[in-house]
Amino acid sequence: MWEPAATALEVAAVSPGARRRSAAAPRAGAATAQACACAPVEAVEPTGAATAPTSDAAVAVPTGTTAAAPVPAPLQGPAPRSGRCVGRAGHPGFHHCGWAGHTCGQPCHLAGAARNCNQRCSLPPGHDGRHECDSGNHLCAAACDLDGCGNLCIAPYGTAHDTHQCGEAGCPQQCALCHRRCAHPSHFHGRDEGEKHLCGEAHDCREPGSRKPRLCCADGACEIRSELQRETRRTFAGARGTFEYAYRTRQQAMRHATQHGNMEHSVFVARQAEVDVGERRYAVGETGIAETCDGFCAALGRGHVHVLPCDPSRCDRDGPSLVEGRRHVHEPYCTGGEAAEVDELTHDAYWEALGFECPCGEDQRASFRLCGAKCGSAAHDADPDNPHPGCVLPLWHEPVSASALPPELAGRAGHVTPGDHFVPCDHSSGEFGKYSITLILDRSGSMATPLAKPSSPLVRGSARFGPHLDNLLGTVYEAAHALMSMRRQRNGEDLISVVEFNTEACVRLELERLGAAPDAPRVLLERLLEHGSAEGGTLFAAGLRLAYNQLRDARSEGRLGRCRPVFLIITDSHTGTGATAAPDLGVDLSSAYLDAIMRKEAALPPQERLVLHLLGLGSQVNEQYLACLAAKGGGAHTVCPGGTGEEAAQQVLAAFGAVAERPDRRGALLPRARLAAS
Repeated sequence: MWEPAATALEVAAVSPGARRRSAAAPRAGAATAQACACAPVEAVEPTGAATAPTSDAAVAVPTGTTAAAPVPAPLQGPAPRSGRCVGRAGHPGFHHCGWAGHTCGQPCHLAGAARNCNQRCSLPPGHDGRHECDSGNHLCAAACDLDGCGNLCIAPYGTAHDTHQCGEAGCPQQCALCHRRCAHPSHFHGRDEGEKHLCGEAHDCREPGSRKPRLCCADGACEIRSELQRETRRTFAGARGTFEYAYRTRQQAMRHATQHGNMEHSVFVARQAEVDVGERRYAVGETGIAETCDGFCAALGRGHVHVLPCDPSRCDRDGPSLVEGRRHVHEPYCTGGEAAEVDELTHDAYWEALGFECPCGEDQRASFRLCGAKCGSAAHDADPDNPHPGCVLPLWHEPVSASALPPELAGRAGHVTPGDHFVPCDHSSGEFGKYSITLILDRSGSMATPLAKPSSPLVRGSARFGPHLDNLLGTVYEAAHALMSMRRQRNGEDLISVVEFNTEACVRLELERLGAAPDAPRVLLERLLEHGSAEGGTLFAAGLRLAYNQLRDARSEGRLGRCRPVFLIITDSHTGTGATAAPDLGVDLSSAYLDAIMRKEAALPPQERLVLHLLGLGSQVNEQYLACLAAKGGGAHTVCPGGTGEEAAQQVLAAFGAVAERPDRRGALLPRARLAAS
């Protein structure tokens, strides 16, 4: 449900003379002309032959008024535009426009003091007692008592508790002897003097304060053994396949020289549930015993990263990173169990953190230091011996633009890709950057909320526009037109499709070329407005299933061309009403179904794989679940929490604009600071 920030309602001032006139006996059947005012006014006793109210229903009467007789029953739906009282002339009590949506609107008594507060009072105007919002779970706003934790207390606000504790389990500190996390189950382990942080694993004996191994203290010469590496053939049986691999016996090494064997003490983690290394297929959580360190890095190639458990003292989670080449990952990584908080490290930083020599040659290491982005133009497909050129900038470089190239790129042949990378090839007359964008729009009954309304003259001035589109759905159509216009300016060969869903799904637009006519976006907008209406429940999976079936058919028939498919799902995650109401977003779309889609996509070249974005509207959306789905789909997500009608519309337009600017982006559609400011 879309929840706006409540605004104070304007109350019409009533002069003493006006009060006297209102107390006079009105003409029978005459309608009052007073303005609606959700605040108490002096009670007026009816005199003469006043006509009885039209309904025996009553609304809450503010403190200080007289409820001698009921006022007209509140009307459901949008507030009347006139703002006039709907009661009979001379009715008692306060003036009411008949809309049931008025609330107090004053700040909640816990606003600013508790977390998870909806800020504004949701009780009727003029209620008794303190102002309360509709949040049923106010939380303590204090920081966790553990130094350096950074999380907030999860205790209910107002309940007595001696210790502020966040929801994180286990000690977050690093083992004193290695990079692993302390294995102690207590979050506050180490507060007492003398406590040691240990991971529970065995460690080699080293000199204090260094990584050097301790030397043998016995007199005489120590025995030194050396053996050749030997290979044996073994079979790996995993969730995604079975294959043979070479297992190497470990050669003893002096001073950590890394003549590596197999990665039998490592497991695969990734942002998605599946990992492909060359021709080998793995699932997250499986052992890396079939891979060798140097072979694994070589297979990942340029721009690859490694991960280690998050270390706040070394990464940039709470401030600037103290270690070059290490950054905190704010998107969840799949581990085969619970999602883990990890840091990403460049190839060089990873081996430095472990204290081992890099197993790869200098030429390979130089390639690993470069950005992994590559040119996506199909012009390179014709020459299999000339792979797609990669970005010439370092890994994790700042975005570049054609109008402001770094000094080292001045005069260099190449072009800037839509992903803000610089590749040493030119496709000024080619087909680079083409997309087939499918908007999967929620048109359930909850999208009819009038709390966000379109403002574009193209929408409001259309002959097909009416009250049924003066709402959140109309705002989404307005944002869709803005997206189509932006993409047409960037590449007129882009394709646009629109699938709408409530309890069922239907196709509104299918593979329409944005450059087919100068006014193509406006024509397509008119087609959306022609059939637009918000009704029914919400069945999230229906829209995704129909959109993917449409994509599959377009590929098989060759209608997609060189366009990369991009899905943008827009929903308020509301269940709708009636017997056909569907489960909410967290249940409606199973991860297994999306996993099945992405497994099919993984078999395609990277530039042809589907990118899935999700945009949630309102406070009922499960943002953590959106983030999980976006990570599986290789895309981005955001939630527009709402505010006033104008603020809500701006948030929706900004999210659509972010997709239009970079359809294959990942992470967050809008920055956190931007949402907070709204």
